[in-house]
Amino acid sequence: MRNRLMKNLIFTGPIFAFLLLAALPGPAEEIIPAETPAARPGKKPNLILIFLDSLRADHLGCYGYGRETSPVIDNLSRRGVLVRNVVSPAPATFPSVHSIITSRASNRFFLSPRCSLPGSEITIAEILRARGWKTAAFSSSPLIIGRSESGHYAGGFDQGFETFDDTNPAGKKWGWVSKTPEGIIDKAIPWLESNSRERFFLFLYIMDPHDRYHSPEPFNSLYDPAYHGRKMVSKGDATHYEQRIIRGKESRLKDVDVRHLEALYDGEITYADTQIGRLLDAIRRLGIEKNSLIVITSDHGEEFFDHGGLKHCYTLYRELIDIPLILSWPSGLPSGVVVDNHLIQGIDIVPTILDLMGLSAPDVMEGTSIKPLLFSSDISSRGYALSEAPFIDAKTLITPEWKYIHHFETELLHPHLAPKYAKGRALYDRKHDLREENNLVDKHPEIARKMLDFMLKILPPEERNRLEKRTPLTLDEDSIKQLKSLGYLR
Repeated sequence: MRNRLMKNLIFTGPIFAFLLLAALPGPAEEIIPAETPAARPGKKPNLILIFLDSLRADHLGCYGYGRETSPVIDNLSRRGVLVRNVVSPAPATFPSVHSIITSRASNRFFLSPRCSLPGSEITIAEILRARGWKTAAFSSSPLIIGRSESGHYAGGFDQGFETFDDTNPAGKKWGWVSKTPEGIIDKAIPWLESNSRERFFLFLYIMDPHDRYHSPEPFNSLYDPAYHGRKMVSKGDATHYEQRIIRGKESRLKDVDVRHLEALYDGEITYADTQIGRLLDAIRRLGIEKNSLIVITSDHGEEFFDHGGLKHCYTLYRELIDIPLILSWPSGLPSGVVVDNHLIQGIDIVPTILDLMGLSAPDVMEGTSIKPLLFSSDISSRGYALSEAPFIDAKTLITPEWKYIHHFETELLHPHLAPKYAKGRALYDRKHDLREENNLVDKHPEIARKMLDFMLKILPPEERNRLEKRTPLTLDEDSIKQLKSLGYLR
């Protein structure tokens, strides 16, 4: 049983030690997890899981950002646990969120019909509902995180939810219909008021700060009010320039334009932060704060020419795959704790939540609970993390010392991506090159080879075989149509 082996092993030492972990997933019949004995006597908490789309960790104050973009989230982190070095499963929404909520490797979802979450996968909502939690979800966009029967891109997220609301949009944002953070919280608070006496799981998917970067005043003008430049920059339309760059029609924007896009992005973060504050006020007013586990995270980050591009999907650098993870539970977690010097994978989030709630994860889940790290800095943990980018058919393996990125030289989904993003191999020294600017792959070819060997070793056999044969990813026609409508393919 893979997850049991991982829970019982201590991951330290050189990369070759990792080769001992060639364990297979457990049987699918273990769907409803058992209660962990230590948790049975106490009251199990409510769960509020909040995703902020495209939120890179280093644009939050609690992760060291210079602007005060997130006072509410920062305060929550001080009253709970802040986890650093959390690696997203993928720099794109549909494989990343699929992966996080099922604790399964993102490559399992690359070929999902319509990019939807397969009904055969076991989600955290299904687990908690089966164990007696009342479940509800409110999503900012039916096209990104939607229901099974909607016919939209990336449906299937209603699995396990008694209430799933992706309706009544508040406005349009760059080609798809979405609600504002305010609209999400406007729906979540009445639901809490009606269900606060029951044990519940509330899932909130907030699109901001996803492009187009536009928020109501004063947030839209908060960080760069004097800008008077390019029209599409003023509108916060990063996609327009991203596509021009991919097609070679423009190399990059001027620094003043990049700074303004970043300022608009930060304004969206602050806007979302204030709305999370409204939610936390309601939780306190209802008297359920003490026994509510609140978790804030993201699907991926966002690039502002950190490595030559805009937005997300097409690279595996830190700005895209370092995501925040903040947990607060006054009666069950310590306060003011920062988990550092450990590598955490996005697939570890749900096993950790289940462990905190007194439930064991199903054996089909591939992540590892990091619950011990939340209470003690002396605990050793897994020594690697993996992230995968399907649009460029690349993967990265990260260890405490090194980060290796490998493009597998298959035909890419987007015909214009290869010259810009499919750049072979890269190796970075994580201790001395935090910005990932100095590629050492030619200087240390033996390290790169060892990391590639281990990367292939930990992949499912079908994915490993595909890459060894250089078989390209192929999407169904509906998925291609939807991804083109969103600007990810042309």
